Amino acid sequence: MTTSDEVDLEGELGYTDEGGYTVPPPDDAEQANRMLRTLRYLRRQMDAIEELHTVEVAALGRWRNGALEPLRNRYNRIEQAVAAWGRAVNLADERTKTIGLPYGKVEVRPRQPKVDVAADQEALRVLGKTHPGWVREGALAPVKDPIKAGTVAGAELDPQPVTAFDGYRAHEAVVPGDAEQGIDDVVLDGVFRWEPVEKAVTVKPGDAAGGPA
Repeated sequence: MTTSDEVDLEGELGYTDEGGYTVPPPDDAEQANRMLRTLRYLRRQMDAIEELHTVEVAALGRWRNGALEPLRNRYNRIEQAVAAWGRAVNLADERTKTIGLPYGKVEVRPRQPKVDVAADQEALRVLGKTHPGWVREGALAPVKDPIKAGTVAGAELDPQPVTAFDGYRAHEAVVPGDAEQGIDDVVLDGVFRWEPVEKAVTVKPGDAAGGPA
């Protein structure tokens, strides 16, 4: 039985044995109108399914976030504690870089400096002329690897110019001079060197079965 918005698809539109509908063009305006009414009905059904899906996905997402948050917070606190222990072990004996334990391992590695360039276009243009290869021509974009290799850390900047990287402090980026040649050090405007203040520690829990200690 069809509703007032449906067309009898099997009877009026023709059902094929291949498992699909073949829909010939309508014979007249009345039949075309009925097909349009059916399209409206089908569209409403599809929209209702999409709406229900959206609501269910949102509810599932809220459950997921609520369930994960306390677990993630506990994980992060314990991970930070194990990392601090790993640093202490390495500080006592710098030869100890990887600590293998039955339920995982702790790896201690030096952090590498980072370079942050906040110079404007004119400053980049000048830097590209004084230090070829440090600025990409045309786009005037800094090339960080040669800048990092060609500078050293100068005075520590306080307050920090931008949000600090975890475990780093910002310093002036200084191009070393040559005292014998009478060439002074040069502080690069708008260029910062982020120097590590502690070693990086990677905590890798293993796949061993079992619950909390």
